[in-house]
Amino acid sequence: MGRQCSVCGRTFRQEGQFLRHMQKEHPHRLEMLSRSQTQAVRLATAENARFNQLCEQHRRNIYLQNTNQIPRRPVTFFFRTAPARDLAPPSNRLRSNLVEEVIPPSPPSPTPEPDPMSPVPPRPQQTPVAGPRGYLGDDLRPLEDNPRFVPKRIRAIRIVKYPHEPEILPCSEKDQLRLRNANPSLENIWDPFSTGQEFRYAKFFHEAGATRRVVDSFFAGGLPEAPKIGPSTCASVRREGFNYFTSKKTLLKKFDAIDKELPPTLWNPKVFEAGRFPGFGAVEYRTRDLETVIRHMLAQGFLEPHFHYVPERWFDADDPNVRILGPGYTGDAFWEEQIEVDRLAKGARHFVLGLLLASDGGKMAGYVGDATMNPMNISFVNIDPKLRSQPSKCCWRAVALLPEKSKLATTGTISQAEERIRAHEIYQAVLKEVFSPETYKRLHDEGIEVLCPDGNVRVAHVTPMGWIADYMEYTKVLSITNKSCPVCTVDTKELDSFPTIYHTPRSTDWLFAVLDDIESNTEKVAQHGPYLPGTNEKNPNANKKEVSNAKSEIRKDEKLCLLNRTIPVTNTLLKLDRVSYDRLWRPDLLHTLDLGMIAHVMDWTVSMLEDNRPLCYIFDTLWLSVSHHPSLKRKPNKGWRMIIQRQGSEYRTAALLLLAVLEASVESFSSQRYRSPTSRRRTVNEEAFDDEDAERLDDELQEVMTALAALLDFYTLANYDLHTVDDDSPGFDVTDTAMDRTGTLRQMHLALIEFWQHIEVFKKYKASAAVKKAARAEEKLRRRNQKGSKGKQNATARRNATADQNRRREEVEQEVIDANESLSFIKLHLLTHFAKGVVDFGALKESSSGINEMQIPRYKRGFHHSSKKDYQGQVFRFVNHDESMRLLTLALVDFLEHAGNISPEVRSDIERNLGFFSSKADKKEWARQNREVMRPKDAASKKRNKKARREKRRKAIEEKRSFSSKVGDISSGTESEASDDGDNEKEPDERDLNAGIYALPGTHNEDIGSSQGNILASNTPTEKLCPRFKGVIHPGKNEQEIVTVGLIEKCLHVSYLTDAIMEMFGNDEEEFARLNRPDLSRRDVVKELTAIPRPTLILPRVSFNLLDGVDDKYIIRCSTASRVWNGSVRRDWVAYKDGDRTIMADEKVGRLEVMFTLEVAKGDSEEVLVGHYAALRPTTFLPRSIQQVHRRTFKVAWAEERLKVIPVTKITRCVSVVPILPTYKLQQPYMEPTDIFETARGFVVNNRIDDETFNTYI
Repeated sequence: MGRQCSVCGRTFRQEGQFLRHMQKEHPHRLEMLSRSQTQAVRLATAENARFNQLCEQHRRNIYLQNTNQIPRRPVTFFFRTAPARDLAPPSNRLRSNLVEEVIPPSPPSPTPEPDPMSPVPPRPQQTPVAGPRGYLGDDLRPLEDNPRFVPKRIRAIRIVKYPHEPEILPCSEKDQLRLRNANPSLENIWDPFSTGQEFRYAKFFHEAGATRRVVDSFFAGGLPEAPKIGPSTCASVRREGFNYFTSKKTLLKKFDAIDKELPPTLWNPKVFEAGRFPGFGAVEYRTRDLETVIRHMLAQGFLEPHFHYVPERWFDADDPNVRILGPGYTGDAFWEEQIEVDRLAKGARHFVLGLLLASDGGKMAGYVGDATMNPMNISFVNIDPKLRSQPSKCCWRAVALLPEKSKLATTGTISQAEERIRAHEIYQAVLKEVFSPETYKRLHDEGIEVLCPDGNVRVAHVTPMGWIADYMEYTKVLSITNKSCPVCTVDTKELDSFPTIYHTPRSTDWLFAVLDDIESNTEKVAQHGPYLPGTNEKNPNANKKEVSNAKSEIRKDEKLCLLNRTIPVTNTLLKLDRVSYDRLWRPDLLHTLDLGMIAHVMDWTVSMLEDNRPLCYIFDTLWLSVSHHPSLKRKPNKGWRMIIQRQGSEYRTAALLLLAVLEASVESFSSQRYRSPTSRRRTVNEEAFDDEDAERLDDELQEVMTALAALLDFYTLANYDLHTVDDDSPGFDVTDTAMDRTGTLRQMHLALIEFWQHIEVFKKYKASAAVKKAARAEEKLRRRNQKGSKGKQNATARRNATADQNRRREEVEQEVIDANESLSFIKLHLLTHFAKGVVDFGALKESSSGINEMQIPRYKRGFHHSSKKDYQGQVFRFVNHDESMRLLTLALVDFLEHAGNISPEVRSDIERNLGFFSSKADKKEWARQNREVMRPKDAASKKRNKKARREKRRKAIEEKRSFSSKVGDISSGTESEASDDGDNEKEPDERDLNAGIYALPGTHNEDIGSSQGNILASNTPTEKLCPRFKGVIHPGKNEQEIVTVGLIEKCLHVSYLTDAIMEMFGNDEEEFARLNRPDLSRRDVVKELTAIPRPTLILPRVSFNLLDGVDDKYIIRCSTASRVWNGSVRRDWVAYKDGDRTIMADEKVGRLEVMFTLEVAKGDSEEVLVGHYAALRPTTFLPRSIQQVHRRTFKVAWAEERLKVIPVTKITRCVSVVPILPTYKLQQPYMEPTDIFETARGFVVNNRIDDETFNTYI
């Protein structure tokens, strides 16, 4: 029988040979096995009590189910360090898993026999047996019972709100929203500006960043027009006259007067005097009143449809047991805080105001010294995250300027450790100025009456519910040491522990006790010191022994804090009520995933590729050869290794492309070593060694791609806007590895587990330069200690000795790397807390620190307009002006949406001065009128040319028609345009403030989709989802209009188009009979059919698992070889359905060659049928390996059929593919192919390009 290695396939007759082979060739797998055993033992020891409790509860549940015979959902608890793997071949070839060889341990001890007289069955074995990965005990279930990933589509949501709404209090005359009930004829809605024209001037100067010199010269030169009195000008301005600004100085004064409740003067510059913090000089900072900022932010009318006063629970309308987690107000934390508010209100109906905090320091500009700012911003969980993330809506406001880096008074006065502690004390002192105990008690415990966005007064209880920042900012906010987890107590050397291991959460009970002890001992030092505090007088109560004992206790307490990875500083936020570590920390997608794990795996992958040339050159070529896709906002224009400055957008693009490009690169590469034609003949031993190296490299490449597939699955799932979880399971149990077909959170956790199983393959590519240097030194030392052979050797012996030496060098290097290099770093560990963060706070996108990055540009612009000296106040003034202008604009838009009694003239005047219109047609008409006024000659010429082009096309088409009558549609379900060039296409008038479109009074729907009672669903009409063409491919210079099939073949170089159209008619016998045109089987007749080529296809679609509208920018382009798009040929790839069954969701893949509108006259009448078609080059599916099936990788190749014509309605989506090049061997010289797509051996379909494709091609 023997044992067969699943990695390299070699068979061994004896167990010892197999173990020696594993130790020599695959030591990392044995190390993973050992680590799993050690972690299992540690888990069993630390969590014994928890295990007993869960088992007891599980046995009671089973007993109740058996005795009461009530149908319940089966509950199973799982305790293990890694998911098991099946030893038997998978039964489902489309969703199979890799088979891994394991060493079976001894069976567990038998459980005692049950006592029939006992009401509860006896307890089985208390502690789980620590076995190697792959072993399945009696209480464990294999993970492969179900696939790791199952798509989940949400079509409707059932909303369950909190039992009671907050109570509305009586309003006073002061409690009025800005401009909500204003009368333009009596009240100046443009205040502090006189008219809408002055508002337009001010808005232009501010957005353009006009300097003082530019504004002053503009007025000094007499450029502005005389003031105009518009219909929206109030009577008082008409009566008293205008008061325009005439310089930058008066303009700034008007900016200061926009927000009277929150002026720039509210910022209070403050200073910590020198000496307050030993070793530090004076520290400057700024704050403004927190309550004032909160009241001002809530009193914005435009927030009314986006503000939620009570927590909500969302469920799948099709399955009531599936809970949906979306915005923050659907998470568990918000619901729990509302329960606490009800307790504080003592029967009154108040609402919780979830306070979100954020901070991120950054440089204001380069080459300006240490000009940095770290503003502390606040927002609310109650606001919809989609609106909150838009900087133009000003949903984030600054309340303090945190110290970025305090300077020492004199260098070397204190130690580095003490300097770090004092810096944390300064940071917490600023936070204490904002969250003073008196202020927080009034805001949280008592509650404050606030004017809400709907114009009503309610009582709100303010509760901090998260701080959005990167990891280094968290170390200052939470006062923790570097490389320590902000949520749990995991050791810094065990950050790579398996995701199924449960770690104890951080607690503040012991911390406050230790800090109190430090404070009391510090008072003893001051009381019994040699001098009186703050003086040079001798202390009569001096006691050296007391001082020495107190200092010794202080050192012990500080050491205890550092051992628990905590800075010994009193943390202001953690001392507040209802604030803890897990409530402040938020999962960060930007710095933990985009700039964290994706950046790491990209570096490791590139290192691997560079070690196996020409694989790195193939990767660079294919990185640029990825086909276009609407979701690919930034298609790469240079190789990954050529990008010098990589930011979040580059890594997000890399996450979409990495796996598909690497799959195609490996398919284009052979691990067999290249031998030039002039090289000598290899010996048998050399061939055996090369074959073994090739097998090892193949296994490594497959394991790398498997690890990347799991990580990218986790990345895609983490970026979901809506998550699903089983409502019966409270919280999230990381030790549970059972597959949940309806829960995306469980699938995300399983993807992370699979990534952990294969992450060891990256260890040698993560190895630092110091570790590699140590490996070389160790190899050199061992070689020196070995005895060399004596006597002369022939060439074969020398080659064998050199090969053995190289092999020993690799083994020693791998041994040293395994012993010294570790994958224990904080960003890897933080991934294990993401699923729990979703349950508490909702989807992760709203917690990303990218929100902070979007706030920084305003401060940089303010610094640019400052004097660069004492710039903090000037920057805050500029930001206040920017926010005031934006909020005034939004208040005027809110006025237009609620004011139904104003005249059309007043509404039109306000629209023109604001730049907001009720429809896109009105906005285009306004822009056209402006162009005609400013450039009448060019406008008239453009109009004439358009008319002449349209008339020319009409005449060319009529020459092909000998009839004129009604026109029908030969391909139903496709919209056709009113004109051939698409200029008269009617666009929908949907509310889009970012595009300058507002909703008229009574037409604005406040909910997402359509709401029927408590059911939330999409109400997208079917006609809006019909594909439609846009534009026409115009002829070149001195060319005739392209209006027939033959001209498309000739001018656009589309071969076999006539044959493809004839084949299409021949395959559809029903349609061919309906046309009653037997002559369509002749080539000359088909060539003369009227056909208009189209460059663009708009394929609207409902966004995946989003119910807030249609993605109307899903655009597919096809520019032929003679007609380029933005300087390059665009022939997108699409997926289509033709009725055949395929392994890829019954869809096929093809490349567009041309899109066109075809007109065919019926033979028995004068009716002309119009059809919209696409000619594409089809492909066929290639066979896949079992690893590729596991990774859900699909491959296609060119079909024998050269061209195929299908109706546009059969196109389902755009797809992105990566070509597979001709095979290159290891160390073979690389020459880039000239025509990659035409010479490609196949293509890899990228099924991770967007969420819809990710959930379709499984």
